[in-house]
Amino acid sequence: MHSRVWIGGSLSIALVATLLFARSVHAPYLTNDAYQYIDVARSFNAGECVCTHVAHFDEQVATGRLPVEFTHFPPGYPLLMALLARIGISFDMAGLVISAAGFLITLWLMWDIGLTLGAEPWALGILSLLWVGNSHALL
Repeated sequence: MHSRVWIGGSLSIALVATLLFARSVHAPYLTNDAYQYIDVARSFNAGECVCTHVAHFDEQVATGRLPVEFTHFPPGYPLLMALLARIGISFDMAGLVISAAGFLITLWLMWDIGLTLGAEPWALGILSLLWVGNSHALL
């Protein structure tokens, strides 16, 4: 029971941090890779292929044609974006939702694994703060 309070508190802090971070960077914040992910999701939803019209890497440009196969990253992320877009969420917001969910699920898994291994809740709380305060994890 005591651990649930710690987990709930950590997840609440992480959710607040996620919302504040998203607001501060005017989310959704799009990187170069994000444009490829969005394009793959659009192509998939249009019935084309798991491919992109945004050639970014030398190997993609060297093919001399568009679209090119999406081979530099696993296709799961853009396919999840495509799925969320089919229920009415914009592609860029779908990416943000998936990333935020991954951030929070990772925190929950840290607690689950830590408690299973017998770690003290205060130590996992410190680990949680390190995770939540990591700007790379939030981005």
